[in-house]
Amino acid sequence: MDIVNPIYIQILALIAALASAAAAFFSAFLMPKQLRLMVKQINQSDKQSKQRSTVDTLLREKENSFSREIRSKFADLRRVGTDFTKLACEFNNHNKNIGNGEQEEKIQADNDVVLTILNNYEFMCLGVKKGVFDEELYCLMNRSNLLRDWKCLRLYIEKLRDDTEIKTLYCEFEWLAKRWENEKQ
Repeated sequence: MDIVNPIYIQILALIAALASAAAAFFSAFLMPKQLRLMVKQINQSDKQSKQRSTVDTLLREKENSFSREIRSKFADLRRVGTDFTKLACEFNNHNKNIGNGEQEEKIQADNDVVLTILNNYEFMCLGVKKGVFDEELYCLMNRSNLLRDWKCLRLYIEKLRDDTEIKTLYCEFEWLAKRWENEKQ
């Protein structure tokens, strides 16, 4: 029977130790790189998902006949120079049952248009704030409209807040409008 030379055993043990050390080194070096790559892919996928959600929501709004009609009515109110603060005051009086028939119905209809616009902005802005929608894409698609409507409706919102004593009414809309006002585009 041949006896294995102890030197060969030591050499094999040394080679095994070096191979193990090399594997550990490469794992330690490559694993973080692979993890960074995976995180990057997840973030890109998340961003694409947010962008898709943003686009889908805005397209549905544009395709919806009710939304188009409301936007058109709101544009008409802006075009004729409606005093939105006064409209908010009249809305408050309407809720107290002060006013007369036909005029009261017009006030209610105009306020319904404004509140629908505000509710839509609040929904989108909350989605942006919570990370459901992509802010960069929403900004590119809707910044000028949002800022124009914020300037137009800011006093209306303040009047509603005062009348209802709910200081958080449309606060997400205000948050995003002020954020975008402070950005240079």
